[in-house]
Amino acid sequence: MRRRRQPRVGLALGAGGVLGGAWLVGGLHALHAELGWEPAGATHVLGTSAGAMMGGLLAAGVTSDHLLPEAARGVKDVDELDPEQDWLLLEVAAEATYRLQGVPRPVPGSLGLCWSSLRELGFWTPMRLLSGLAPVGAVSTEPLQRTIRRVHKRGGWPSAAQCWIVACDYVSGKRTVFGRQDSPEAELNEAVAASCAIPGFFQPVRIDGRLYVDGGLCSLANLDLLAGQGLDLVISLNPMSHRQPARSWSPRERLSRGFARLAAWQLRQEAERVRRYGTPVVLLEPTADDLELMGSNWMDAKKSLEVAQLASETTAQQLRALLKSGRLPAGAVHVVGELAKAA
Repeated sequence: MRRRRQPRVGLALGAGGVLGGAWLVGGLHALHAELGWEPAGATHVLGTSAGAMMGGLLAAGVTSDHLLPEAARGVKDVDELDPEQDWLLLEVAAEATYRLQGVPRPVPGSLGLCWSSLRELGFWTPMRLLSGLAPVGAVSTEPLQRTIRRVHKRGGWPSAAQCWIVACDYVSGKRTVFGRQDSPEAELNEAVAASCAIPGFFQPVRIDGRLYVDGGLCSLANLDLLAGQGLDLVISLNPMSHRQPARSWSPRERLSRGFARLAAWQLRQEAERVRRYGTPVVLLEPTADDLELMGSNWMDAKKSLEVAQLASETTAQQLRALLKSGRLPAGAVHVVGELAKAA
């Protein structure tokens, strides 16, 4: 009997800080609950910044239920959890482990990044310019690397899935995709830390003689990398892109929402590049309720569990609405059905 071909699914996880990572955990949990498909089984896993951490964990074989166990459902305060249990989400979010490694020098961290940003104008030029002007970060990425090493003990690069981790060269500003054949060799923990290294906050990560920082300086999703990869479906979860209107006249909130709308516009341009190859794309983003809970401090680890729980509910609602309304992209309905059969 001819064996049924497994659908080739790409999973793109975007940037978003600590709470963005928590939102991704909830989204991954919803994918499993609603589609009967384990995200760790994706053919391609693409991660940027917070998405790099979650992508690295998935590529190492960590399941969505491990990130958000049923025992955590309904618990609002992280202090109520049993510290003896294996709470990967909380370890990732534990801001108490962020330790300053010296005092930042009040000088630009990378004039090279500033120059490359001005020389090659693009969508994120202002953010990259400010990132180059910011002092070199003084917070170690070691806790992030330790989390990855804990689940990927053998070192090297995971072989179960095609795992791509996006970082930005701290001098040239070039996008580097670790895990591809044309990229520098790196340990998974090094690549994840580099992709998460927010300029001015985390220390840059040195790999093969060069320094790397947050992959979000290139794109918050880098979804275009999955174009032409022969995938049957791409599912993209993006904590920092949405088209929700501002709920107040606060300049900070209006600026944040404007940034998110620009990111949403760029994301849809990247999604169109993927669709040109005949690959349907499902875009999942935070709802108004998610954004209200997360607030303006995306590094507030104390909200991690609550954000993940709410995201599990709101993402599940989005998926149900897509399935019921028939608004799922052409070709995606068949793939979703095949995923359910294979589960």
